[in-house]
Amino acid sequence: MSAVAVGGTSAARLVAGHRVRPLLLVIAILALAATIVGASVTQTSGWWVALGLLAPDLVPLVRFRRPEAPGRMPASMVGLYNATHALPGPIVLAGIGILLAQTTVVIVAAAWMVHIVWDRAVGYTLRARDGSMRVRVRGASAARPHAEAGIPRR
Repeated sequence: MSAVAVGGTSAARLVAGHRVRPLLLVIAILALAATIVGASVTQTSGWWVALGLLAPDLVPLVRFRRPEAPGRMPASMVGLYNATHALPGPIVLAGIGILLAQTTVVIVAAAWMVHIVWDRAVGYTLRARDGSMRVRVRGASAARPHAEAGIPRR
């Protein structure tokens, strides 16, 4: 996979059509290393780390259907996908793990957070109601991303 400079800056890159955010990428890698070290120190099985890393992408498969268009998730799955790809879930799970002194739960939550940060680092965002990827353009408002990105509304 090759990276292409975009917008005149070497920091803004595209990988498979998505903008890479180098700082978030570094944070994700460091967080993954910390999660692995934490699992090792607490003698938590690597399978729990794998579960935290992979589960957010596996959960929506429970209700999998053929997408209406390439790159577009069925609208009925958007809520579940967005819930598993937003930080409140793993933050609450980590809090529960801390309150109950369950290190395995905290490790799974940390790995889940790594998954989310990694997705943002390589350009994946939450889904719009229609199942398409939300458009993120520098300077675009959250309320009107289509207008600033020059994408016509349907």
